[in-house]
Amino acid sequence: MRQFLILGIFIFVYKNGKTTTKEIAERFEVSPRTVYRYINSISEAGVPIIAKAGYGGGVYIMDGFKLESLFYTEEEREKIAKVLASA
Repeated sequence: MRQFLILGIFIFVYKNGKTTTKEIAERFEVSPRTVYRYINSISEAGVPIIAKAGYGGGVYIMDGFKLESLFYTEEEREKIAKVLASA
């Protein structure tokens, strides 16, 4: 289950752009602290994800990052997106 949440958070941020930990926590029904742990896991996997606190902060993936760099084919990405959308 944890892996699906991490993947879901990654795709949510990737698709939506800049968001907040509060929005992520509410969307995935976890605590903000859990969101920060999962963001750290995403970062450790090589995704340049940033979490800045305070006014003007938020969670976002650095410009220039492409999902293709995670070695998924277009078909695999579409399947993952469908599964996450149905959850």
